[in-house]
Amino acid sequence: MQPEPIFDLAHLGHLELLTPKPDESLKFFVDVMGMTISGRQGESVYLRGWDDYERYSLKLTASKTSGMEHMALRARSPQALERRVAALKGSGFDIGWTDGDLEDKYVTARYRVLMSKDQYDRMMAYVRDLQGRSHTWSAELYNCNAFVADIAHQMGLKAPASTLIYPKIFINHLRMMNTSNPNADETLVSDNVKEMSSPTRDGRAMIVSGVHTIRPDGTPVTDVAAATPPKPSVTPKVSVGAVRVSSKTTSPDAASVPSH
Repeated sequence: MQPEPIFDLAHLGHLELLTPKPDESLKFFVDVMGMTISGRQGESVYLRGWDDYERYSLKLTASKTSGMEHMALRARSPQALERRVAALKGSGFDIGWTDGDLEDKYVTARYRVLMSKDQYDRMMAYVRDLQGRSHTWSAELYNCNAFVADIAHQMGLKAPASTLIYPKIFINHLRMMNTSNPNADETLVSDNVKEMSSPTRDGRAMIVSGVHTIRPDGTPVTDVAAATPPKPSVTPKVSVGAVRVSSKTTSPDAASVPSH
């Protein structure tokens, strides 16, 4: 009898490649393959394809030798992940859990809200329902900031009026609007413009290439950006980068809001 097929793995998450020629490798993936740079950290450069919904799908790391440092696979559900974890244990390949590139040194902004386990369970049910809905995932129609804004509104929190801003600015203003500065929306545009001058921010390549970009004065750079519905006068008009959403329990009776 043939073994039962296993359908727990959904798709490849990302790869980390080692290269002794980092400049040449980066030039190949950007100029030849058309990928964009989404961030830099130490000796590594993070790249993403045009329609990637994660922050990156390729990590290039300078090294004395070439090769693959690690590969990440996505499971199709939390239950599927647990089944694959169970299968790994005792196989001789299990090395334990790690947050990988979600560790603190990679986080650009964070806003944490404590809640009871019952509240957390209800919110995670909403998140799973939200993930299961059919959305056109793009900078203009429904992006990572819009996803977080939906979660924030479900929690009864205020969120920036526009999602066409950098994730770092979005999360920082989400935190300010619900804590120390309820009028934080007034500085969205100016803070976004400041972020545009940062050489290490997410989405830098999108500004350089003129993709999905609106100038600080409100005039569109591309036809796609021009099609964006008009926003209130205080709405920021700059493009977005990529963001990760995660949840971690800080104590048995408290849990964290999805954070960047």
